[in-house]
Amino acid sequence: MTRRRSSDRHVTAPEDRVPVRQKIAYGLGAMVTIVAVNSAVQLASLVYVVGLGISAIWIGYAQALPRLCDAIVDPFLGNLSDNSRSRFGRRIPFLVAGGLLIGIAFWLLWTVPRDWSKPAMFAYFVAASLFFYTVVPIFSIPHGA
Repeated sequence: MTRRRSSDRHVTAPEDRVPVRQKIAYGLGAMVTIVAVNSAVQLASLVYVVGLGISAIWIGYAQALPRLCDAIVDPFLGNLSDNSRSRFGRRIPFLVAGGLLIGIAFWLLWTVPRDWSKPAMFAYFVAASLFFYTVVPIFSIPHGA
């Protein structure tokens, strides 16, 4: 077994280097998913349980259901993204559409009508959560590919 010397390390050719600006842009894309999903998980209890008075157990179930559906949707979206062909490439249409839809879905999570009954607000949260956790993978799966 031969040892590698520090002078033997690989040097990337200048034309193969990824510019810092591109690395930062890629990292910011990951932040979209991280911030949106973590905010939704962290703030749901505060807004719906403390602010609107809905049962914490209901909100827990409402947060679990979309994640179960997410397990079904993710492989489908991954396959769709991998096999798509457009003049913009395989991933760009998903990134653009997913980014816009995440913004809409995130807004919908927090715009529940306050004059609705508690069961209606719960149903609204379930529907908004299902929509949110369905559109997040439209962005996050192609971004991570």
